[in-house]
Amino acid sequence: PSMLLAGFFMAALWAGIASWMRVTWQVNEILTTLLMNYIAISLVSYFVYGPWKDTKGGNFPNTVLFSENARLPMILDTRIHWGVAMVVLLALLLYLILHWSKWGFSVRMVGNNLRASLYAGIQAKRTLFWVLIISGGLAGIAGFMEVAGLEYRLHHRMAKGYGYTAIIIAWLAKKNPLWVIPISLLLAGLAIGGEMVQITYSLPRSLVQILEGTLLLAILVSDFFYDKMIRWLEKA
Repeated sequence: PSMLLAGFFMAALWAGIASWMRVTWQVNEILTTLLMNYIAISLVSYFVYGPWKDTKGGNFPNTVLFSENARLPMILDTRIHWGVAMVVLLALLLYLILHWSKWGFSVRMVGNNLRASLYAGIQAKRTLFWVLIISGGLAGIAGFMEVAGLEYRLHHRMAKGYGYTAIIIAWLAKKNPLWVIPISLLLAGLAIGGEMVQITYSLPRSLVQILEGTLLLAILVSDFFYDKMIRWLEKA
């Protein structure tokens, strides 16, 4: 539990830098968070190559293996850890907050139409500030699950680009937390399939990334033409 809380609060604090720059200077949060990723990756590399390196584990830049009480337990006799159940509960909680609370209504209002939310008297800057911080904290929980549920140690190749896949998932889910779960399973299946294709048929794993990019492009194009069709029908 202490690892989960530390992951949430430290990631929220890290995201708070980008959040503060967004609401103070209108700096795009996509740009700042992408650039801050390189700083975070370099910090992890410094620790695993330096103070936290397992000196008894050879020359590999890893930390010492976590003890049993610092690992997420498995569900029954499967290879699925309890973090999966936690993800489902978080998705349900986010859906309830966004659709059945006053603050959730403010969040959806700011996200859909910033100018209309200002006319409605919603404090858009404060809402955006806390949304970015909470989102960073949730990303920290995801990192905690990766380390405590699968890796059991910290190493220099922890960053696997899951955040970029999450952008595709968010687009496909249409801002609905419940849809995130099946779409994530779909893209996870594609990722594992890419590894199997590489191992079995000696084909490049990048084929999966091409498929994911094509999928996102198709969604963006379909949204564009859908909006054009709606406007045309309204005029007609």
